[in-house]
Amino acid sequence: MLRQGRVALRRCALVAAFWIAGTTTPARAQVHRLADIDPTRWDGAATGISDAASVGDRLFMSAMDPVNGVELWTTDGTAAGTRLVRDIEPGPGHSLPGGFVALGDAVLFGAADSLHGGELWRSDGTPGGTHLLADTVTGPEGGAPRELTRVGARVFFVVTSLAERTVELWTSDGTRAGTAVIHDFAVGGSPGAWVFGLTACNGRLFFMVTSDQSGDFTLWTTDGSAGGTAPVKVVSTHDENLSNFPPGQLVALDGTLYFVSYHRDRGTLLWRSDGTEAGTVVVKSIAGSPSPFNEYLTVAGDRLFFAGGNAADETVGLWRSDGTEAGTTFVKRLAGVPHGSAPPAFLTACGERLYFSGDDGVHGRELWSSDGTEAGTVMVADVQPLGAASPVELTPVGATLFFVANGVELWQTDGTNAGTRRVTPRPGLPPFLLWMGPRLDAAGDALLFLALVGDDYRNELWACRPGSDGAEPVKRFGPTASGSGPHGAVEFGGTLFFAAAEPITGEELWRTEGTAGTTRLAADIEPGEAGSSPAGLTVAGTRLFFTAGTTSAVLPVREFGLWCLDAPDGAPRQITGAGQLELHPQEQLTAAGGLVVYVVSRDRLWRSDGTAGGTFELLATNGREIRGLSRLGHHVAFWIVESSLPCPCTAELWETDGTTAGTRMVKDLSAPDHSVDPNPRRSTPAGTTLYFALTDAEHGEELWSSDGTPAGTALVKDVSPGSASSAPDWLVDLGGTLVFAADDGVHGIELWRSDGTEAGTVLVGDVNPGVAGSRPGGGLPVGDRLFFRADDGTHGFELWSSDGSAAGTGLVADIDPGPGDSSPTSLHLAHGRLLFAAGTPESGQELWESVPGSLGARLVADLEPGPGSSAPRDFVTIGEVTAFSAATTLDGREPWVYVPSRLRPRLWALAGPPPVE
Repeated sequence: MLRQGRVALRRCALVAAFWIAGTTTPARAQVHRLADIDPTRWDGAATGISDAASVGDRLFMSAMDPVNGVELWTTDGTAAGTRLVRDIEPGPGHSLPGGFVALGDAVLFGAADSLHGGELWRSDGTPGGTHLLADTVTGPEGGAPRELTRVGARVFFVVTSLAERTVELWTSDGTRAGTAVIHDFAVGGSPGAWVFGLTACNGRLFFMVTSDQSGDFTLWTTDGSAGGTAPVKVVSTHDENLSNFPPGQLVALDGTLYFVSYHRDRGTLLWRSDGTEAGTVVVKSIAGSPSPFNEYLTVAGDRLFFAGGNAADETVGLWRSDGTEAGTTFVKRLAGVPHGSAPPAFLTACGERLYFSGDDGVHGRELWSSDGTEAGTVMVADVQPLGAASPVELTPVGATLFFVANGVELWQTDGTNAGTRRVTPRPGLPPFLLWMGPRLDAAGDALLFLALVGDDYRNELWACRPGSDGAEPVKRFGPTASGSGPHGAVEFGGTLFFAAAEPITGEELWRTEGTAGTTRLAADIEPGEAGSSPAGLTVAGTRLFFTAGTTSAVLPVREFGLWCLDAPDGAPRQITGAGQLELHPQEQLTAAGGLVVYVVSRDRLWRSDGTAGGTFELLATNGREIRGLSRLGHHVAFWIVESSLPCPCTAELWETDGTTAGTRMVKDLSAPDHSVDPNPRRSTPAGTTLYFALTDAEHGEELWSSDGTPAGTALVKDVSPGSASSAPDWLVDLGGTLVFAADDGVHGIELWRSDGTEAGTVLVGDVNPGVAGSRPGGGLPVGDRLFFRADDGTHGFELWSSDGSAAGTGLVADIDPGPGDSSPTSLHLAHGRLLFAAGTPESGQELWESVPGSLGARLVADLEPGPGSSAPRDFVTIGEVTAFSAATTLDGREPWVYVPSRLRPRLWALAGPPPVE
């Protein structure tokens, strides 16, 4: 049936492709910035590098700027070679890449986007070579891969899902086909298992596993196959380890695995393992209390070093081991240190020597080194003679060790006192300080670090090479402007009103008619840079309502009131006095007829018609929360809930016509096993019926509906029979028929439709056959068709459309050809075109358009050139133009306009190949 639908769509496209033409050259729509409301420069104080890994001479890193958020960057230590790789979560949202592991000429890492949640990604440093490897846990929860560890040509990682109640070990060779789950450690459906300490040793992976059932810690190993994954030995039982200290850091030396565990009677136990039960034995027992400093198991040369010991016999200090009991010996207690008060920390190998932060009780905590002998364990330099330098971030680059001292200074050493010096800028460059929480990373032969530079403390990436005459800047990290951040735009009387911020007035109400000359401040409600922060802009009847804050006349705090405009050219008028309105942060003003209904202080329902007399309280619930306001004809439906785990004690459906007498409970759905999710994605009116998701023990989370009567409020259909949940999501009204996403347990998350009856609630089409499903979302009804994003398992998340039937459901455009996701969002119909944001690795998330009824889409404008994203959103059409907000490096987020071409193009070009029949 889907094949027939695609054929039908193609035929429709062939008809629609030949438009009435005034020229043989397609006329392109124009896009330009409407106004730079906030022209100030951003100071860069919020940027930072939070994780990094080297692949050859390049460094892959997680870095932040206000336009792209925390995203994937790469550098070779030069300004020209420092760039954003890909804006994985478009716009200022964060993908938070981390856990980088080099694999061949690429890097594997974890990153999150709004469609998949945290998952495994791969990058070769190019936009096109940066893509999702595996969607380990379906939906926005994601698997959040952690402890990425390379063993030979494979990477291993752990995925935990509370929703699916799994704790899984996965492996990847860097390809989608070679990424798979090896073993699920959840016992009896309980996700209480914990897998940690992944370590490569002798061509195998070793790790620890514990469960909330036994409390025992067990050493496991795997060769990368399900059959080759097995426990080695229980190394710490709950009875032995009453303090519940987990086994310490696992390290490998000469093909042997070492780790520590803790015993209530024997103290710290140093273990070694060859991967067999018989070969997993205690090397030595070190009496005394468990110590977190034993985590510093570190290999330097051919020896294993660690810190710890027993305070009773004054053996707290530096230890070494060759893997035998006799060869595990105490190296040195730093003279003068009280019993166990300051063991060595930050053990780091550089060359054949061990470096660490130590305190001898005289010089404070300074940099030390050791060759494994007592005589050869010495302080390298007294960096801070008047106190403690407290060295951290010990980072080797070749034979040179870099470190941070005194919190803000960069130092380097060759291991001698004379060769230990502070790193300063090259001559002629401004001084720098390392930012709080410094991170040093090596890329090739250079050290890279983030520094605060100049009087304005701008954030810059710097580099230093051992033996050079100083450090030098590589790149100022992040854009130069944050922008005015326009949001909440609504059309009122042919004029667009929105909230935006600029330095002099702060965030206030702005207006435009679609040109630069008509874009101006509508009202400075709260004079000064604080602004009134207008919010909830809502048109009801002949008025524009919104909330705004002003300074209290009594206390130095901001108080919010209800305001309105009676006409586009009028002055804002305050309806309620300051302090009389405290909106629930999750509930906006909801229009019904000529009224707005809203929630005050979570438990009071109010209404207003724009007059003082017509603004009053409808209902007070005495602490129970009012949530999920939805317009239903001329009424407003809402929920009253009282939250407690595991589900609300109260779940009552109410409605109001804006009068006290007409505010009534429709039905009390309260039950010990009932809970309601008033998220707008899971609650919407279609025709005269309200559809919503509700959970009970018998059916799970399923689709319910209400016609406003107790008898007409009931379960529509148990889509996933029994207690399993179909989890209805993305509910959309398509001409009176409800279209939504749900999982029946057989087809995965797919598109469904409902006429409000059990028999009329059916699967639209199995776009992605199998339990994975196509996960449709972000739907926009256009006439009798729904446009949405979905993943058919071949093209990634792309633009689809449906008329509610299998035959009429098909792919519109494969914008990011192949399995990549263009992730269309913010769909908006204007001027006979479908405008939306979509992304490719080369252009990032930018403005695209498509013509309903035809196949294909085209890029309108790459506002932020390259892989960065301008992330267009907040589309509103006024007259012949469409306004939206977009973010660029130069201007930050500002208002833009789309002006459609007056001449119609002759042919619509397909973006990528047509759907496969």
